[in-house]
Amino acid sequence: MSSSFDQLSYGSRYMSRNLGSVFVIFVISFVILVIILLFWVFSKCCGCSERAFIKLKTKFLWNYYIRLVLEASLELSFCCIMNIKYGNTFRYEEEEPTAGSVFNFFVALLFTVVVLASPLVIFIVYNYHFAKLAEPEFESRYGAVYEGLKHLKRSALIYPVLFVARRILFGVLAVYCYDFVWLQLAVQIYCTIFATVYLLEFKPFEDPLPQKLEVFNEVT
Repeated sequence: MSSSFDQLSYGSRYMSRNLGSVFVIFVISFVILVIILLFWVFSKCCGCSERAFIKLKTKFLWNYYIRLVLEASLELSFCCIMNIKYGNTFRYEEEEPTAGSVFNFFVALLFTVVVLASPLVIFIVYNYHFAKLAEPEFESRYGAVYEGLKHLKRSALIYPVLFVARRILFGVLAVYCYDFVWLQLAVQIYCTIFATVYLLEFKPFEDPLPQKLEVFNEVT
């Protein structure tokens, strides 16, 4: 591993350690999902816990998990790709795989698939259900993707796709191209130019203030 990762507090090969508190949040979120599943089973079997199930379902399914993946996409991309490259103990004959290393590797694979698939899933699913985006029921369950955006314009759906895709690209470049600083800079500059042109041309935000802040953030 590069010593520069140590300087950024990413010295471990394992995703769970590098993610830190973010990993704890994901573990808690998984426990909540299991609890919701148990309440659903109880509500179907004996009719009890239905009120608790409805409350948990309304609060957490699915906007909470969608927002969690979107907001943590940068950390997930970077730490999971690093774990897959450096923490794959199956590749090193001199190291005996431990339960922790195997757990980290397969969880990193799972999160990597989720993050890599999310831009395509967002683009396909939300375009397919474009007519439902303004419906309160759909928005209350899946509206985290287009929250604050002009959801009546298809072009606004490019923003969350671009949001996640840039973070995935950053993670790939940081781990696999850390010796090629010029390539990292060139890709980031072109991404910034593309994002700025998109923001100025399509103006995806409903409120002018976040629109201006996003443009300011890109050009500074």
